[in-house]
Amino acid sequence: MSCWAERAGAVIWPIVSAGEKAGTPPRDILKQIDSAYPFGPRDYHPYKVWLSVRREAQKRLGLTTQPRLPRDSGPLFGGQS
Repeated sequence: MSCWAERAGAVIWPIVSAGEKAGTPPRDILKQIDSAYPFGPRDYHPYKVWLSVRREAQKRLGLTTQPRLPRDSGPLFGGQS
């Protein structure tokens, strides 16, 4: 696990645990997670790692995540490539 993932997990997982114990609705727990972002600007590698740990929390809370499209998913506007 990377340093960024450990730091993100140290923020996210206590929020998830406390919210579950208190019976907080999952969407409200997710809002608390979003407001607790600790790494400054939401850019670059630290933010990507934060989103990865956040997705793990979403799964644990039973919230669905949208599947990612592959980078080479074809032409954008339906034309021939």
